Amino acid sequence: MARAKVNLCLHVVGRRRDGLHDLDSLVAFAGLGERISLQPSTSGISLRLETSGPFADSVPKGEANLAMLAATRLADWAGMKAGADIRLEKRVPVGAGLG
Repeated sequence: MARAKVNLCLHVVGRRRDGLHDLDSLVAFAGLGERISLQPSTSGISLRLETSGPFADSVPKGEANLAMLAATRLADWAGMKAGADIRLEKRVPVGAGLG
């Protein structure tokens, strides 16, 4: 389970070349979280994301989804040609500040 977190303190300390920000943060973890699983692709598609759970309809699609972006970048970095089916059970509200 990827447990939800609450930022007790958050400072943006820089901006990276890829447009994302470097952060300095103090967090506390909550008792709820997302469930994510991976398995080799059964669809022939290189990477596929399937969502479920009470907040699945709020999950961004494509590269706007951080799980998909991370999986794509990891596959590129590792030189992986095989695909993966990613399942995300979205149990934390999007935009709730519990990222």
